[in-house]
Amino acid sequence: DGHNVKITFKDKTVSSDYKEMGFEDKKKRLPNKQWLLLQLLAESNGEVNWNNLDANYNIKHKKSLLSKGLKSCFGLKEDPFFPYKQEKSYKIKIKLIPESN
Repeated sequence: DGHNVKITFKDKTVSSDYKEMGFEDKKKRLPNKQWLLLQLLAESNGEVNWNNLDANYNIKHKKSLLSKGLKSCFGLKEDPFFPYKQEKSYKIKIKLIPESN
């Protein structure tokens, strides 16, 4: 349904959703733009660049907010994305598998 995830981390699997992970648009009560970017990354093999039709001028800001949210959710100390200058794209270090797989 695009709202739930299964997370495997250190040999444990838990289920969660966008609300529990802190990716809710409080006004609309729907997934926020960072969650939608996470979905896009899952559907794009973990990478979004300017060849993606869904990439737009504010993707840098969305990526920054998504990084902050993921760091908070998982207690990460480092950025969950590879450096943009190195990859020439926004490439996440986390393995994402879309629900269709």
